[in-house]
Amino acid sequence: EKWARREKDSRAVVFSPRGRQEFERVFLA
Repeated sequence: EKWARREKDSRAVVFSPRGRQEFERVFLA
């Protein structure tokens, strides 16, 4: 749903070091 829809955007962000930290903090929190 909400997460699945943002998955594509988040996946692109993961490639940046800073984006990855944000990704882990949001999805693995």
